[in-house]
Amino acid sequence: MNDPKERFLIRLYFTHLPIKPALVLLGLGVLLSWARPGLWVLGAGAVYSGALVVAFIARPSDRQIDDWLKEDASKLREKALEMLDLEEHDIEIPEPLHLAGPLTRATPLVRPEHVRVRRGRDGNYRVSANKMLILLPTEHYLGVFRCVYDSLRDASFHSVATEYAYRSVVAVKRGEEAEVFKGDEVNTLTSPSGKELVPTQFFSMSISNGETFSVPMRAQVADAPRSSGVRETELDKVYSAVKKLLQEKFEAA
Repeated sequence: MNDPKERFLIRLYFTHLPIKPALVLLGLGVLLSWARPGLWVLGAGAVYSGALVVAFIARPSDRQIDDWLKEDASKLREKALEMLDLEEHDIEIPEPLHLAGPLTRATPLVRPEHVRVRRGRDGNYRVSANKMLILLPTEHYLGVFRCVYDSLRDASFHSVATEYAYRSVVAVKRGEEAEVFKGDEVNTLTSPSGKELVPTQFFSMSISNGETFSVPMRAQVADAPRSSGVRETELDKVYSAVKKLLQEKFEAA
């Protein structure tokens, strides 16, 4: 998704639109409307309020943000193919196996000041930086591409592309985080209210060499009541497809 207008709208979605200053200006303008300065303040408040209304109307919906993130994942698939030296015809499963989940801890290249968090109307927290996982199954091995994607800067960081023999995949999991991992508080991302964000649903894969990687599929504030059950998302599609793929490969071996 390379349209500058759409990238601007993504930034607008994650921008806090302060209403209080507009109300203060309008209130002062009304109180001082008997004097010329009061009319100027009232006019400034009206202009500011109008700009806020336009911004609220132009701000994209939660669903639109989710759809654009999927488009960005599809764009990253091209980078994954290039890094793994693959062509599209090498991939055995035609439907995309992409997962994107909210970053909950900052990294050396994606600092907290680079990241914005917003709670959508559906109650879910969305983050402007996401962990991306793209799976590229070929005849003999599973290609795995991982990165952190910054929607605000349209840039990917910490990109890693690896080839795994199917027999080396020892576990594929989905579920809910059983605990909140504590670490360097400097790297903790927070909600707009200042509360720590933690992953609550995940997809993970374990390799026989001891390597494990995961993608959070949902995040909420640390002290919020946990929801029960994993919601129907792209996670279910990818998890089912990977399980079926591995079963077929093991049976054919």
